[in-house]
Amino acid sequence: MLSVWARRVGVTGSRVRWGSPAEGRRFSSGHVDKEEESDPDFQPQVKNSASDRDDISKQIDKIVKETPVVLFMKGLPSAPQCGFSYKTVQILNTLGKNG
Repeated sequence: MLSVWARRVGVTGSRVRWGSPAEGRRFSSGHVDKEEESDPDFQPQVKNSASDRDDISKQIDKIVKETPVVLFMKGLPSAPQCGFSYKTVQILNTLGKNG
């Protein structure tokens, strides 16, 4: 097994030859012009309409007016997605305000 590994990295005697950093890398120089050949995640997205933004704003206004304390955060309390959200969840859990 060691001899197979030694041949792959180029061990000769007591010296190891590791090759250049770019060796073994593969790059694509081709350009994909057709959108349908691209992954759907990279295709142009439809923007929200003004009416969608108005609906969202109304929903946020309603939540803020009806609730004494509101936290809009990245992620979920069980899986916060940034340091601020994580710390805020810790503080709320310590205060027993995790619901």
